[in-house]
Amino acid sequence: MKPQKIIFLFSFLMFSIILCNAQESEEHYREAVKFYLWGDFKQSLSELNKVLEIVPGFGKAYRLKEVILMDGQGSLTVIDTGELSVEVGEVTIPIESLARRLLALESSAEYTLGADDVLEISVWGCEELTKEVIVRPDGRISFLLVGDVPARGLTPTLLAEVIAEKLTPYVKKPKVTVIVKKVGTARKEVFVLGEVKSQGGQEITEGMGVLEILSRVGGFTENAVSSSVKILRGGANPLAGEISIRSGQVISVNLDDVIIKGDLSQNVMLQPRDIVYVPKATRPKGVFILGEISKPGMYKLEEAPNLLELVTIAGGFTKEATLSSTKVIRGEPGKPIVLSSNLNKVISRADMSENLVLQSGDIVYVPRFFLANLNYFISQILPSIQFVYYTYYLTKGIMGIP
Repeated sequence: MKPQKIIFLFSFLMFSIILCNAQESEEHYREAVKFYLWGDFKQSLSELNKVLEIVPGFGKAYRLKEVILMDGQGSLTVIDTGELSVEVGEVTIPIESLARRLLALESSAEYTLGADDVLEISVWGCEELTKEVIVRPDGRISFLLVGDVPARGLTPTLLAEVIAEKLTPYVKKPKVTVIVKKVGTARKEVFVLGEVKSQGGQEITEGMGVLEILSRVGGFTENAVSSSVKILRGGANPLAGEISIRSGQVISVNLDDVIIKGDLSQNVMLQPRDIVYVPKATRPKGVFILGEISKPGMYKLEEAPNLLELVTIAGGFTKEATLSSTKVIRGEPGKPIVLSSNLNKVISRADMSENLVLQSGDIVYVPRFFLANLNYFISQILPSIQFVYYTYYLTKGIMGIP
């Protein structure tokens, strides 16, 4: 056999294998997006992993964490709020790109179902099962034989597949068609992202403010910056790993003013398709001292690497200070580590073992009274100290030390 023919046959064989792999990959992609939209994230990831096994060069897939599907002006956008990626050799591809690929495979992905949509559902050969239904505010529909079915966020094609699967015990090889007869009068939904207890889409009613929607999702996490909540309205939607828009409006809201001062002007009224984003607090590059100290505040770590030097640049103690009960609070607000120091020993006996070395983000508290009970300090005094610290840090807008 001639070398040219061998090369041709080998190339044809490789092309056939690649083509088969591509078709098989596409099937698994379809299954992945179908299971994702059903809310079965474990099965969705399983299907995605099958794609990675088929496609040469793909490595391990990280778990699908939080990909939110949004429809706007005839297209779907993917928002990826996690650090999600797959490794392809030495190249990292964001999972957001894969999610876009999944959506591109759906011919009907230009429209997803929402509340108040009117649907006509028919089953081929079973006229008695043809029915017109409305997507309820909870995102579900009711259909003959199968009961309640989740519909919000699904395409008509995917909803048809869900219903067909549920009808299988009653109808042999059911062929279901879903037609959107009427689009809901308004998609009254916003998306809440960031440092909140429960991220995702939320239905809103007329006159609902940002405070109410945050209350509905369970409130803030312990690391939330409630004084700098962002509302993204209109324009392009944020992409993977960041909150940014190319056009439209970004509204900054200080919910501390609403909660503490009762300033209702900060409780901005929401509009459908708004994105509410609560940022995470970053630890400042410095140390903070308060209590019985002449000049409480934040200082550069390089100027105050230990307790004694911090006290010195902060102007020393007041007459009421109890040096033997000085505390250093370290770590995240929800999991603080409290260290004790007897600064009397440092000053009067030159006992440098009590002169604690400080770390960026430490809070030093010099009390007026002796604190013998550490549990009492943690439960009764520490929350107030942290509140003062973060209020100072956030209201001054310190992202480092001036």
